[in-house]
Parts: sequence; C-alpha cells; structure tokens
Amino acid sequence: MAILKLTCKQSQSQKKCNNPESMLMFRYTHQSKTTYFYTRKNIDSQYLDKKNQCIKKSYPGNIKLNVLLSVQKQKIEDIINSALANDINPTVDYIKSIYNDDKQHTKSKADITFWGFVIEYLKEGKTRLNPNTLRCYNNIINNLKSYESYNNTVLNWESFDASFYYSFLDYYTGYKKLGNNGFGKVIKVLKSILNLATERGYNSSLLYKSKNFKALREDVHNIYLTEAELKKIGSLDFSYSKKLDHVRDLFIIGCYTGLRFSDFSKLTVDNIVGNLIRLRTQKTGSDIVIPVFAEVKLIIEKYDGKLPRAYCNQKMNEYLKLIAKEAGLDEIVYKNHTSGNKTISKVYKKWEIVCTHTARRSFATNMYKRGLDAIAIMQITGHSTQKSFMTYIKISKEENALRILEQFKHSA
Repeated sequence: MAILKLTCKQSQSQKKCNNPESMLMFRYTHQSKTTYFYTRKNIDSQYLDKKNQCIKKSYPGNIKLNVLLSVQKQKIEDIINSALANDINPTVDYIKSIYNDDKQHTKSKADITFWGFVIEYLKEGKTRLNPNTLRCYNNIINNLKSYESYNNTVLNWESFDASFYYSFLDYYTGYKKLGNNGFGKVIKVLKSILNLATERGYNSSLLYKSKNFKALREDVHNIYLTEAELKKIGSLDFSYSKKLDHVRDLFIIGCYTGLRFSDFSKLTVDNIVGNLIRLRTQKTGSDIVIPVFAEVKLIIEKYDGKLPRAYCNQKMNEYLKLIAKEAGLDEIVYKNHTSGNKTISKVYKKWEIVCTHTARRSFATNMYKRGLDAIAIMQITGHSTQKSFMTYIKISKEENALRILEQFKHSA
C-alpha cells in the first residue's frame, strides 16, 4: 500500500553541528521500501503537526509554507495516482524517477518525441502486461512503423488527425488488405498511448480525440463446435499418435472449462480441488472457479491426475485441424469480413478454421444452449460485461428460435 507522510529528518551535518533544525521531507513507502522527497525547507521538528500533516500555526510564515507543501504533496500524489490508473506498480524507484526527471526523464517534456514515448510505454508494459498482450502491442507498433516507411513520413505528436486516420485506414485495409477489426485494434492501442502521453504532459495535440478518430469493430462469424461434434472428436482413436491424443484431450478440457489457451495449457492438478477448478487467469488476473464436468474428469483419470503437456499455440492449431478433419467436420462455413469499404467473403470447410480459441466459444455457446443463465456462464469465463460475453455466443437464428420454443415448452 502506497503511503505518503510529511516528516522531519536530520542530515549528517545537522546532527554533527547539533543543529535544532531538520530537513522537511515527504516520506513515501510502498511494498516495504521507502524513499524521501526533500522540500528544500528546514524547520525545528517541534513545528511539525504530525497528526494533521501540516506546519503548526506557531511557526512564522506557516500559511505560505503549508501552501508550498500542499503543492509539492499534490505533485507526488498525482504521479502515484497516474501510475495506479494505468496499472503501473508505483514502486519507490518509479515514483522518484518520474518526480526527479532523472535518467529516464532527463529530457524536457517538449523534447520527448512520439517514438521516444512509445519506447518508454513498452518498457513499462513489461512489468504490467502479460507476454501475449505485449506481443500484440509490439505488432501494432510495427504496423505504425511500416506505415511510416510506406508513406515516407515521420510520425510525431501532431500527426494523429483525421488525415492520418483515413490515410492509415487506406494503407491497412487497401495496401495490406487486412480487416477493419485489426485496424480498430491499432487505433485503440494508439489512443491509449496518446491518452497517457497527454496526461503526463508530453503531448498537447488533441486532434486524435475527434469523434471520427474511432476504433472500428464488426461482428465476425467465428465458429463453435456443438456437443455432438465434440463427442465425435472425443471418440477418435489416437493410439497411433501420442501428439494428437494429447492435443485432442487438452482441447476437450478447454471446451468444458471455457478457459483460454494461455490458461488451459498451464492447468495442473494443483488447480483442481474436489469437483472445482480454481485459478487466476493470465490475461485479466481475475480469480475464477469452474465446475469439473464429467468430460474433464474422464481426461484427468486417463492421465492419473497428471494432465498432458501442451504444445505452442501455433502447433496446437495445426494439429487441431488434422483432428477436426479426421472427425469429419466438413460443414461448409461462409466467413465475411470488411476491409475498408469492401466486404470479402471466403468459403471454408469447418475443420479448416478450428483453433484453440474455438474451445472457449464452444463452452460459452453450448452452456448457453443448455439453458444456463448468461451471468452464471460469465462467472466461469471471466467476462466483465455482457456485451463482450455475447460475442462468444455463436448460435444461429434458427437455433435461437428453437431454444426459445424449448424453454416455453418447459415453462408451460
């Protein structure tokens, strides 16, 4: 817990000279570590009101000094609050470095370029972001750098206006032929960087706050696997391939826990207590509790309580397509996405687009189809809003209508 207190502390020279005065300082303590901020004022400690954290009225000039101390204290508190608001651990070293503008902040704010700030942003990210999110941020930054080269320009604080927005949209969706959702992610992260830079006083250009400078997002037709399809996959005999056997079993665990790959790939028996799975998710750091369904219990028993080792996400996706193909998941799937103002349609067989994240969508959709309350499912998946959760529900309009009929039948 971060604690900031006004205190008196004598220097070595003051002690040697038996000087009655002490340095007036702010003492900042966090995670059992302490640092001091010198106010450049010295007073006799008898004038410090420790309880009310101010200078006593008996001190000549107390009003002026209290105003100066209030300003200085507010500056330190603003740095601490800014760090907390941006999920940065307000360590004593970090707060002191920002306050003193030392090694990391020797340049004046006017001299910090956009790219200079991005480097610091990514450095800070190493302590507060999980590796997958950090990789995503680096990829987004690389897209901005490649845009610079393509457009023969250098991005600075004044670059991010409507002209940049539409130029980058044309580059991302026209030249690179990528989708609007990917473009939206770049804009979302860019605005996050610019907001923090503005808050810290490095950026004064607010053109990016225009309502037209928005992160695009569209619904994508991602698949899920029905429980009947999961049974097909579960019944396949992979005695000839330990690799496929392990991947299939881990995938089934994901389909009946709703966990992301980053979580179900690291699941151990230590997370399982009785009929419950307890763990803290890697992406959001939220604590969740999941019931152990029969399908998961069978796999745990198959491996005598020790779950199979996961391969990397890329390899898992490669093997999952082979598994889904062997299960005969040949249903034709049409996928549309927007690139700029063009709608691009592609046709796949269902097995071609099965991946590790299909497990999470399958869990959410199948539990929803079973009639479980959305809020109850969200407690398991860890979604914080119903809006984000509903993007995982992949039932068709026909399935939805039949589900309503079924519920009316039971309530009649």
